[in-house]
Amino acid sequence: MTLAEVFRHVETLDGDPWPSVRELAMSGDGSLIPPVQAALERYLDEGNWYGRDLMVYILAGLRGVAAFPLLLRAFARPLRGNDLDNFCAWLADIMETDPAACRPTIMSFIATGHRDLRSAGLWALGHVVQPSDVELLRQALADPDPRIRQDALGALGVPRPAAT
Repeated sequence: MTLAEVFRHVETLDGDPWPSVRELAMSGDGSLIPPVQAALERYLDEGNWYGRDLMVYILAGLRGVAAFPLLLRAFARPLRGNDLDNFCAWLADIMETDPAACRPTIMSFIATGHRDLRSAGLWALGHVVQPSDVELLRQALADPDPRIRQDALGALGVPRPAAT
């Protein structure tokens, strides 16, 4: 299956794309990066979490840690009917591979005033948290936004309360 066939699969849901998706992700073919990034943006705009996940997997395989800023930004985009299980696992793999390379992106997301980016950054911080993050997390725990407080709790490893 070519990349074009993966795109077609997202539209038709015919067949199993995963053998080809894995092959494309491990191919090392840098020429795939621009069309995969464009498709990722298109699927995000369309609210298509399944297409998003296929493109995230390919980009994570092709770019590794270098894809982390783009992928965390995609993670921050709210989608209706969003299934985040696989996406979370792939982001966690990247963060575990090179936490030091991921921390600057995470910290910049937390520092932003944008709720969704900040929330994604706090979620990611839970995978690379350090003792020096205590003050930052203390501030997030005092945030008036319940989602930010919940994500700060999650970064500390505290089970999150039901959404309010």
